[in-house]
Amino acid sequence: MGLLRFSLALICGHAVDALLLVTLLPVVAPIPAALVIWPVGLTMSLWMNETPTLGRIFGDDIFNRRRLRPTISLASALKLGLYAALVLDMPTIHPVTLQVLCAMATFAFTLFGYWRFFNRNG
Repeated sequence: MGLLRFSLALICGHAVDALLLVTLLPVVAPIPAALVIWPVGLTMSLWMNETPTLGRIFGDDIFNRRRLRPTISLASALKLGLYAALVLDMPTIHPVTLQVLCAMATFAFTLFGYWRFFNRNG
């Protein structure tokens, strides 16, 4: 159940990013908007991953979720960098579409990080 809980936390963080980006795009350019919303989505993912409420819903696992903070943070920074590169390289594609593509890529990266830490011996 830990993977389901972790995935839910990541999806909520990505959803917050996307919703805030949609809100800010009419007022701010895509890259500055992403810089403004980046800490909010990161905080949401970290908070949801560590909140005790999800522990009661999905059950506690032996795995210490706090060990995943670096993985979530790295994935979030990777998403921001990838998004900025795609916005600069493909300005004709809508920024929210690029945000969703970046979210899917970093979601896969973060799940790999989860699997790697979870299956670590020692």
